[in-house]
Parts: sequence; C-alpha cells; structure tokens
Amino acid sequence: MIRTKARFAALAAVVAVALLTNRAQATPVTTPAPLPNGAFGTTLSATGNAALTSASGNYRTWTNIPFIGFVSTNTGLSASSQSPSITMPNVNIANAPASATSNITYDNHAPPSNLSLNSLNADLNGAGAANQNYPFTISAGAINVSSSLGTFPLTLTVNGQITDARFDSSGTPADASSGLYSIPGTLSLTIQGTVNGSISILGIPISLGTIYTLPSTTLPIVTSLPGAMVLTDLSGGAGPYPANMKVDLLAGGIPSVNFSTSLPFSGVLATDPGGHTAGLTSLIVGAGSALNVTFTLGNPQYDLNGTLPLAVVPEPGSLAIAGLGFLAMAGLCWRKKQAA
Repeated sequence: MIRTKARFAALAAVVAVALLTNRAQATPVTTPAPLPNGAFGTTLSATGNAALTSASGNYRTWTNIPFIGFVSTNTGLSASSQSPSITMPNVNIANAPASATSNITYDNHAPPSNLSLNSLNADLNGAGAANQNYPFTISAGAINVSSSLGTFPLTLTVNGQITDARFDSSGTPADASSGLYSIPGTLSLTIQGTVNGSISILGIPISLGTIYTLPSTTLPIVTSLPGAMVLTDLSGGAGPYPANMKVDLLAGGIPSVNFSTSLPFSGVLATDPGGHTAGLTSLIVGAGSALNVTFTLGNPQYDLNGTLPLAVVPEPGSLAIAGLGFLAMAGLCWRKKQAA
C-alpha cells in the first residue's frame, strides 16, 4: 500500500514538473498590430545651389522727344554660368500626429516578449488620412546679370510644402528579440511648390512671376528604420486572459536622412510688354538651369503605439499533460479513501 501511494505521488510530481516546464515554453503568435496613436518629430533643412547655365535678354527704355515722339533705347543683358548657394530657414516639426499599421510576432506568455517586427507602414505626418502640411521657403543667392548699365541681380524663391512623410517596409521581417530592430524599407517625402523670380534693374524690382510649378512629387529613399519594440501586459501579469497588451515602436536620435531634387528655371522668363513703359522685353535662361536642392531630415524620432488582445493559452501538449496530472491526483485521492 505504501509503495502504491509512493508511485502515484511520484507520477503526480513528474506530471506537475512537466506541466510547468511546458507552460514556460510559450507559443509564438503572429498578428496584425494597429498603431493608431503616435508622434513624429524632425528638423527639416536644405542645402544646394541655383545652377545657371546662361542667360540673355534686353531692357528697353523710352524717351519722349518733343516734335519727334517716343524713342527707345535697348540695353542687352547677359549672364554666364554661375551657381549661388540657396538658403532655407529650418522647419521644426515637433510631435506631429502619426499612425501606422504593423505585423509582429511575440511569445504569448506573461509578460509577453517580442520576437520580430514583420512589417511596418507608418504615416509620419498625420494620423490616418489627416496629413498635416509643413510649408518651407527656399531663397537663392543673387544671379548676376550684366549690362552696360551695371549688374542686375536675378533672385529666385521657392514656396513649397511637405504634404506627406511615410515609411513603408519592404516585406523582410526584422529580428526584435533583443528589443531593438532595424527594418528595411522606403522612407519618402512628398513635396509641391512654385519657383518664383524677380530681377532688379536700376533699383526697380521687376517681378517675373511663377517660373516653374512643381506638382506633387514623392522623393523616396531606400533605407532601414531603426527602433525599439516594447510590449506591455496591461493587466500587470495578473490576468484574466485575454488581457490587453500595449505595443510601442519608438526611436530617437536616428541618423539624418537626405532627399535630393532639381527644380528647373530655364526658358523664356520675360517678353515685350508693349507700350512705351520701360521694362524687360526679353529674358531667356539657358537650358539645364535648375535649383538643386537637398532636403535633410535631421534627428528624426517617432513613437507609434496601440493595444491588442494578449491571449496567454497553454499549448495542446500542456493540456494533455494537465489531464494526466489530474488523473494521477484523482487516483491518489481514491487510494487514500480505499485505505481509510
């Protein structure tokens, strides 16, 4: 009798240890993880030049001579190749609303531990479709246009805005078991704007109007986005399960990212206005003249987060072992009753 009890007790102990061991081996769970809440920050700056290949034109003045009438005087204009620098005041983007969709794999024990970030599609300047536009102004240094009357400065200004900033992963999962990840994909800026010009002749500014209109244009850069994944059991490990789990993807101090583009300003910028008013009768800028701009996102940082159910469920093997454990304990109790 004592030997039988000992056997049942040993069986129960073995089953209990096996159950605890199997429960510790959590099941990997792969699931979509919506991240509707978030913020994005960066400082937008720009460098580059206004590369002029050549320019030519004519400036006409009129003199009203008694008994003769109006007499015109034409002054030729010309400019050789030159590339003055551009300047742009920094645009500080702080805590811009952001959102994302993602897919993650994690171990479903409590507390949960992340395994990989499988995909990430992040809208960095708006939550959902509510994108925020960020205006910028670029000014080019004076382009010197020569004439017999002196040197006339031709100036160019870009009035534009960022209409979208996003990151889309390429489909290759990123290991996040250490808490950190670097997921490959494409970071893109969408911009639009106009190039406007003016020239000052004898101290009189003459507007050249809009020289070029930049349609909505996406500037993509293939890169990897680093960050940290933090999973939090919002029940504090106390359950009951399924509980809510917070998913947080965040990063700060990311290396700067550059985007380059060219905005042409070649062509006929002025034509004869007619009449007897002094002014430009022509101004032609040579082919290939363009504003070469490199935009820089400095110190980008983001925080994207959301919640989803955390299901802590024993594996099928655990349930089978648990059943054996219950049977063993029941047998032991029955034996005790029979011996009583």
